[in-house]
Amino acid sequence: MTGFIFGPNTYNLTPDPETGTYPDDGVLANPLEVIDRYDFTQEITRYIGSAQLNATPLSGLSIDYTLGIDTYDQTAIAFIPAGTKRVPPISFQIRTSGKMAHFKTSFQTSNCGPP
Repeated sequence: MTGFIFGPNTYNLTPDPETGTYPDDGVLANPLEVIDRYDFTQEITRYIGSAQLNATPLSGLSIDYTLGIDTYDQTAIAFIPAGTKRVPPISFQIRTSGKMAHFKTSFQTSNCGPP
């Protein structure tokens, strides 16, 4: 998006119909080339759940126990192919990935006697 916003608007961004190469008249990557050739993906898996236990062991005594879980896993991949028109041009592929995981638990207990 930065290439589109800050790039010049004085040239045609579409690829050459015969060679398929994208024009390289801007300072940043050609936005149409980025859309067609770059690959940025991410996958997020999240689970939120809870369990509750209520017990009344004695008359006038109740025990409540709640356990909650919030966990997620995120994986992101960025791929920029070789031959991409950039300043400076790159002649090799760039592939990077990152992964983050988070696990959180919480619990709450209450001991309620007669009102």
